[in-house]
Amino acid sequence: MKKLLALILSVSVLLCLASCASGDDSAADQGSADGDTNVSAAASETEEKGMLKPYTEPEVDNIKIMLLGDSLTQGTAGSSGYRSYLYDMLKKDGYDFNFVGPWVIEPAFMPAGNRNHAGVGGYRMSGIKNDMNTFMSIDCDVIVMMIGTNDMNSDSAEGLTAQYEELVNMITKSKPEVRLFCASAPPTSFASGSYTQKHIDFNKGVKGICEKKTKEGFHVTWVDMSPESSKITNEDLNPEDHVHPVASGWEKFAITIYNTIKSTMTELSK
Repeated sequence: MKKLLALILSVSVLLCLASCASGDDSAADQGSADGDTNVSAAASETEEKGMLKPYTEPEVDNIKIMLLGDSLTQGTAGSSGYRSYLYDMLKKDGYDFNFVGPWVIEPAFMPAGNRNHAGVGGYRMSGIKNDMNTFMSIDCDVIVMMIGTNDMNSDSAEGLTAQYEELVNMITKSKPEVRLFCASAPPTSFASGSYTQKHIDFNKGVKGICEKKTKEGFHVTWVDMSPESSKITNEDLNPEDHVHPVASGWEKFAITIYNTIKSTMTELSK
């Protein structure tokens, strides 16, 4: 009987030892699993914090160009005017830019992201003045303003020049660092497609405004839209209205603007 009890006691001790050993192994396994979980959690937390950290490397933004004016900027039915030609010229030379503005016209040949503009058919200088807050709310680096054609029969060259100067002053006051390119009315006429003396005097007036603002320290440049500079002829104008260009005229508009803004685009690209 004593031997039986001793045997049972021995077996119980062995079973207890085995159970304890198994428990220790399980605890060790669990500890290892917990360790892996903690490492994963730590790694996950690190990755998350990494994504949330502020971006420290300098971001390169596209040069933002706002084309401002009347239908000569907006374009006519089925056309985006000179804008598509200017886009192609800038892209060909590798500039990183986007056209910006409060309105979008979507002809198929203007790529997405560059259909915005600030041209309104029928606009006079008073229209730009009235909507100036809208235009100045647009973030831009370059503004090309071509306006005055629809004003030609409304005032003298001196009066039109004064209106144009008011617009320039509003822009430079709101955006003193913007590169502003000022074009007067291109060589068009409601009557015969000729370049009238009023056009000539107005063009000279806009040039004088640009020279004055440059002396004041602003980045204001004249875009010479005279026939001598733009090479526009009557053959480049729509024979029905003698105002809106045909394809060759739109391209000449773009070439004139491109040649004027190119150095600034290069400067801003550095």
